[in-house]
Amino acid sequence: MTNIEVVFYDSVLRDIDEHVAAYQPERGGALMGPIGQPVVSLFLPDPHAAATHVTYTTSDRLRKRVSEVEGADQGLELKGIVHSHPGGMNVPSGGDHVAFADSLRRAPWLGRFICPIVTVHSGVGEPGRHGRGQGSRPAWPGDTHRLPLPHGTMSVYVAEARTDDAVKVVAAYPRVLPLAGATQTIAGKLRMTTIAIGGQTTVDGATYTVSTLSDDAIDATILYPMTYPTLPPVILLTPKDAGRTGRTLAAALAERFAAGTSSRTIAVPLAWDLNAPEADRLAVALDQVVASGRRAGGPGGDFSPGGGKAAVDPAALRMTRRDAVMARDGIRARLDGAAAMVLREARVLIVGLGSGGSQTAEALARASVEHFTLIDPDQVGPENLSRSVYVLDDVGKNKTDALSARLRAINPAVTIQTVPAALSDVSSEALIAMVEEADLVIAATDDPKAQLTLNHHAWLLGRPAVFGGMYAKGRAGEVVFTVPGLTRCYRCAASTRGSVGGSDDAGMNYGTGKLNAEPALGVDISHVVTASVKIAIGLMELSHPSAHDNSGANLVKQALGRGHQFLILSTVPEWDFFPKVFAETPGQLGYQSVWMTVTGEDTCATCGTDPMGIGESVTGSPDVFALKALDEEPGD
Repeated sequence: MTNIEVVFYDSVLRDIDEHVAAYQPERGGALMGPIGQPVVSLFLPDPHAAATHVTYTTSDRLRKRVSEVEGADQGLELKGIVHSHPGGMNVPSGGDHVAFADSLRRAPWLGRFICPIVTVHSGVGEPGRHGRGQGSRPAWPGDTHRLPLPHGTMSVYVAEARTDDAVKVVAAYPRVLPLAGATQTIAGKLRMTTIAIGGQTTVDGATYTVSTLSDDAIDATILYPMTYPTLPPVILLTPKDAGRTGRTLAAALAERFAAGTSSRTIAVPLAWDLNAPEADRLAVALDQVVASGRRAGGPGGDFSPGGGKAAVDPAALRMTRRDAVMARDGIRARLDGAAAMVLREARVLIVGLGSGGSQTAEALARASVEHFTLIDPDQVGPENLSRSVYVLDDVGKNKTDALSARLRAINPAVTIQTVPAALSDVSSEALIAMVEEADLVIAATDDPKAQLTLNHHAWLLGRPAVFGGMYAKGRAGEVVFTVPGLTRCYRCAASTRGSVGGSDDAGMNYGTGKLNAEPALGVDISHVVTASVKIAIGLMELSHPSAHDNSGANLVKQALGRGHQFLILSTVPEWDFFPKVFAETPGQLGYQSVWMTVTGEDTCATCGTDPMGIGESVTGSPDVFALKALDEEPGD
C-alpha cells in the first residue's frame, strides 16, 4: 500500500478548501467518485455535522445525501470522508482509526477508504487564492501525500481493512486532474459557456470524464482521459442547426474542420506538445487551432456573424499575433513596478455594465487584466453615452457585446465570457461556477437582490468582492470591499448606512437600489470608479508578497490593517457629515474621503456565525436597502 495513487478533480479540491479549510476545525464531508476507481470527482459538504473543536461526526443529512447520489444512477459511490484537524495534527487520530474501521465494516465492498486530513492555516480566511499551504510536517516519510490548499494543507491517507477488524492506514500519493480549469480554458478560447463538468463515459475500454459547453450555434462535448494532461482531451463540436454555422467562433471552426467529411459531429484537431509545461499545453494547442481557423476563415473568408447576435467580435478575430503582442507589451510598458504581472492571469467577474461597470472593465483592461466574465441583460441606449465607455455605434447592441468589442480593441489578447441576462435569470449552478472561477467579483448592478446574491456567493466561495455606489446627483459615492475571513460582508456594510448619514432621502443608485437613474456627471462617477479599481487591483495583488509595495496592494493592506472596508468620497464641498469631520482641517473643499469600519452582526445570513448555505436564497430576508441611506446635506 505504499504506492497507492488517488486522483482528485481540481473542483473537488476547490470545494474542500471552501467548505472545510476556510473554516475552523472540525469540518468535513463525503468523497464520491466513479465505481471501482481510485478517483474522487465529487465532494459533498457536511455543515450540519456534530462537531466540537476536536471531534467530527457525520450528520444524518450527509448520509442521506450520499445515498441519494449513489441511487441516482450517476455511476458514483462513496470513496471516503475528509475532515479537518487543528493545526499541527495532520495525521489520523486514534478515534479516526476507529471511525475508518467502522466505515469499512459497513461497506466492505469498498476495500479501501480514502480519508484525507485537512489542517488549516493559523489565519483562517487569509486572502490568497493561489497561496500554498505550509502546515506542519507529517509523521510520514516525504511530502508526496500532501496537497496545498489556499487556506491550508490536505494530507491524503487510505485505510484498508485487516482480518482482525482493525485498519491499516498509510499515506497515499494524490494526483490532481485539472478539469474545471481546463474546461474554463476551452470555454474562454472558443467563446463558449460552461454548462456542466463531470460524469464518466467509456470509449473502447478507456474511461473519460465528460464536460459540455454551448453557444448560440453549437454544442461541445469534451472527453478528458484519466491521464490528462499527459494525453490531450477530445473536443467534439456538434452544430445545433446546420443553417446557423459561421455565426460563432466554435461554429466557424466546426465548419472549417468538417471539410471533406459528412459527419455532423466534428473532432477538433489538437497538436499536443509534451515539451510544453503541463499548465500551458491546452492553451497552446487551442491557440494553434484558432489561428489555423482564422487563416482559413469561415464563410466568406472570415468568421462573419451571418445574421443574428455575434458571439465573438469579427474585428478582434482579424487581429494578427503581432498586433496582440504589441498591445500586451505596450500595456505593460509603463505598469512594471506599479501593477503586478499577476493581473494578466487574474479572472474578474463584473455584473452590471452601466456607467460604473463599463468604466471599471476598461480601467482593469488597461491595467493588464485579460480575463473577464461580463453579465448584463440590457442594450446600450443614447442615455448611456454621457458617462459610460460606449459610443454612438454601440446604441442598440447588447452591453456585453459592445463592451467586449471595446476591451478587445484595447487588447486583442483578452478572453471574455459574456452572459447577456439578468442575474436572476442565471441558474444557481452557473453563477456558482462563474464566481468559483473568478479571482475577484465586481458588483455594479442597480438591483439590490443581485447585490446581496453576489455578496453571499462571493463570501461563501472565498472570493474578494468590490461594490461601488453613487449617491444622489453624483455628489458623493461609496466603495465597499469584502475579503472573506478578514472583513464583514457587504450586507453588513449596507445595513449601517442609516446610522451614518441622517438624511431622509435615500437617493441611492448604481449598485445600491434599482431606481430611476439619477442625474450625475460622468467625471463624478469616474471619481468613485477610480477608487474602486485601485482597490480591486490591490485585492488581486494582495496574495502576492512581491506586489505589496505596489500602490494598490499597499492601499488595501493598510486599510485591512486598520479595519477599514467602507470608503465614502465626496465630489462637492461640505457634503453631509463631512464638515463635522474636517472642521478643524485647513484647506478643505471638495474631494474629501472617509474610511470606515463595519461592525456587522453575528446573525448575518452571510458572514454571521450560522450563515445560510451557498444554494439558499438570501434575498427573502428584510430589505437592508429600505434603511435610510446617505444623502446630501439636509434641506438641499
